[in-house]
Amino acid sequence: MPSWPGAWTLDSSGGPPPSPWYAWRLIGSNNRELGRSFSVFADYNRCLAGLEAFRLSSLRAVSSVSPDPRDGAWGWRLDVDGRPLAASGRSYRRQRECTYNLTQFTAALARAVVSTPAAQAEVS
Repeated sequence: MPSWPGAWTLDSSGGPPPSPWYAWRLIGSNNRELGRSFSVFADYNRCLAGLEAFRLSSLRAVSSVSPDPRDGAWGWRLDVDGRPLAASGRSYRRQRECTYNLTQFTAALARAVVSTPAAQAEVS
């Protein structure tokens, strides 16, 4: 099971994610991941609803940039009303790189377009 969003976020919710699970990512014009949902969702529609809720509340988001005590790698997180909703898609060696990438994420979020698949395949 892949970890989501990553070891550096120190998710304290506990318990394994649902199986299967869905999550959203914000991708830049160069196809690099700028950030991702902090949590995973049990189905596709809940994932889209979670993304829309985050987009609507993102102006109230409080950012935090912190190192992982285990290895010193830096990560960022956006919380709304005390609940983590978005996180960096990777860790960074330097605080300034992490802060810069948080800035890139927030700038891109304002002009992001949601891409949805043309058709969803049923999994049996």
